[in-house]
Amino acid sequence: AGKLSGSGRSLTLGSVAGLAFGTVGVAVRTMPSLLLVNLIRDPAFYALLGSGYMAFLFYAAALQRGLVTSTTAALLIAQIVGPTLVGALVLGDQAKSGYGLPAAIGATIALSAAVSLARFGRVSDHRTTPLR
Repeated sequence: AGKLSGSGRSLTLGSVAGLAFGTVGVAVRTMPSLLLVNLIRDPAFYALLGSGYMAFLFYAAALQRGLVTSTTAALLIAQIVGPTLVGALVLGDQAKSGYGLPAAIGATIALSAAVSLARFGRVSDHRTTPLR
C-alpha cells in the first residue's frame, strides 16, 4: 500500500482492515469454549486479539489517507466476502435449508450498498459559516 496513490492506499488499507475484522469473526466461530482456561490454550483466541488490533490500526491508517465513505465500503466488502468464503469453503458452513436464496439476496444487497456508498457517498466539500 506504500506505493499507491491516496485513494488506492486507503482502499487497500480499508480492505486489509475488513479482512482482519472478518478474521475476528472466524476466530470466534472456531472457539469451542469461552472458559478462560480453554481460551489461554486456544490459538484462535490469539488470532482474535491480533486481528482485532491489526484491524483497528489499518482502519485508522486508511481513514487518515482517504475518504471515509470509500474506505468504509472497502472494509465492509472485505469483512463480508472474506469470512463468507472461509466459512463456506473451510468450515463447511451453509445456509439453513430453504434459506439459500434469501441469504444470497441479503449478501447481494449488502455488497451493493457498500459499492454504492463508495461510489455515490462522497461528502460535499461545501462549507457553511458557523452560527454566532
